Amino acid sequence: MGMLCLDTEGCNYLNRENARFCTRCGIPLQGTLVQSRYEVQALTGNDRSTVTLPAIDRHNGQGVTLRVLRPRQSTQAERENFLQDAELALSLSKHAQEPGSINVTDFGKDGPVAFLVKSEYVAESANEAAGQVTPAMTPRTTRQNVQQQAYNWLAEGNRLYELARYDEALKAYEAATTQDNLSMEAWSGKGATLLHVGRAEEALLAFDHALSLNPNDPDLWNSRANVLHELQRFDEEMYCYDQALLHDPNYAFAWSGRGMTLAEQGQTQEALMAFDRALVLDSRQCVIWQAMSDTLYSIHRYNDALIAIDRALELESNNASLWDIKGNILRRMKKPDEAKSMHERATLLDPQNATAWFDRGNDLRDMRRFAEALTSYDRALSLDPTLAAAWYNRGNVLAALHMFEDALESYDHALD
Repeated sequence: MGMLCLDTEGCNYLNRENARFCTRCGIPLQGTLVQSRYEVQALTGNDRSTVTLPAIDRHNGQGVTLRVLRPRQSTQAERENFLQDAELALSLSKHAQEPGSINVTDFGKDGPVAFLVKSEYVAESANEAAGQVTPAMTPRTTRQNVQQQAYNWLAEGNRLYELARYDEALKAYEAATTQDNLSMEAWSGKGATLLHVGRAEEALLAFDHALSLNPNDPDLWNSRANVLHELQRFDEEMYCYDQALLHDPNYAFAWSGRGMTLAEQGQTQEALMAFDRALVLDSRQCVIWQAMSDTLYSIHRYNDALIAIDRALELESNNASLWDIKGNILRRMKKPDEAKSMHERATLLDPQNATAWFDRGNDLRDMRRFAEALTSYDRALSLDPTLAAAWYNRGNVLAALHMFEDALESYDHALD
């Protein structure tokens, strides 16, 4: 029976018996003695560049946490930077020996991985509790409860975040950063959650703290860019994309984010170049094909926009919004019959989509089928009475039917 990789979501490779590191992704396997000392127990956290592994220090039987750089996703320069940062953190930890604090106690290389070791400092005697500390770092947990240590606030925060229970997740991440102020993952999770609950300025501070712990992580630079976009600080946002791409020139999400911001600022050619680069790197990203289609549509390149939205539909054929977009492109190409078919497909997939009903009404209006257009506008307005364009176009259809008083009333609603 082989050894299954601890990263069951991202790798899940079945390795040969007695293997120490995963053949596919390179991280230590359960039971591996890292540097003949730290026995890996489980995996409790992971991101693009690192994994977090609770372990037992075989020298004293105590529980520790390993932060391991993913060998397959890191360069030699990144491993050297990681170890330099770990050495600095170890030096700083020697001056932070208060009970409950999380300190870096060791670092090094073993096989393909670079790692650092963190543990919780506990005063060993009444004299130390009174302020007379010794250099010993003694975690509270032992082998029997290392899995309880593994159940940490970071894991709880990640679980609640995935469930969209953001207020609870934020409390968990705050507890995680208190428990381990050096946890980049906890600060990053806190930042993402703060952004979700509309506290962008605080989210920016959280990501800044995470970046101070790992300034070479493109994911963090990309996340910081998202916050700055929310704050409409676009020049700083673009700087973050530049930093992400400096550390990973093949990071598709930085290229796509850069493209979307350039498109919003009217720099369409630069945006299209960024989308092209993103799609060369990852052609399975539906949202990038959609963004490219929207950008091409904005500069009246309807044939190209149609090709891009078809690529998006190949990836997500049940996405009503994509069918709606395709219908709008076809209407601009003076093909109202085909456009109506696309918009009807959108209403079948999502009958509560007011915009799709509105767009179907526009197709019927262009085909001079005014009574049917009026029915579609009424359906759209029953779903969203604030849709001013639907009130206005409804007024135009009523005027075409010589129902002028009703048309004036519809125009009044459009102006409300």
